[in-house]
Amino acid sequence: MEQRGLQATIIRNPSNGFHYVALARYPQRDVATAAYRSNLDGRFNAPMWILNVVDESEAVAQTTPPSNYVQSRAVVRKTLSKENSSGLNPGYYLIVNVFSTENYYKKFMDQLKDQGLSPNSFKDPENAMNYVYLKQYNTLNEAQTAVATDLNGAYKEDKWILRVR
Repeated sequence: MEQRGLQATIIRNPSNGFHYVALARYPQRDVATAAYRSNLDGRFNAPMWILNVVDESEAVAQTTPPSNYVQSRAVVRKTLSKENSSGLNPGYYLIVNVFSTENYYKKFMDQLKDQGLSPNSFKDPENAMNYVYLKQYNTLNEAQTAVATDLNGAYKEDKWILRVR
């Protein structure tokens, strides 16, 4: 990082135990947003987001990714109640595709397995669609982190979060 002119620091969020790598600090959100949009003036070209530190004395952090990143990629798009969730455990599911056609669904599952992934699926009894997911999380923050990091680089295609109550 130093070779790129970045002074990386680690911030720990005591409320969730997560550690965040901070590449730069900005006093105002609009300045941070401009730096984000420019990929830190071309010095960092990997997924990132803006972290709003609420109380620096205790390093309490609240993730607030820019709307053009999170709202299109890491929001809960649908919620299933326990009654119609095909026996799924409550939580947040990282959905990577939905199929109405069994043939396409099976081909996609095979493609994911060929990529070394372990896909899972379920059929929504309300609409008879096959939902393909890569992982289930207990908290929304964990699921959003998985989306923001492309599942730690393992899956860079479109994905969204499904909440099961």
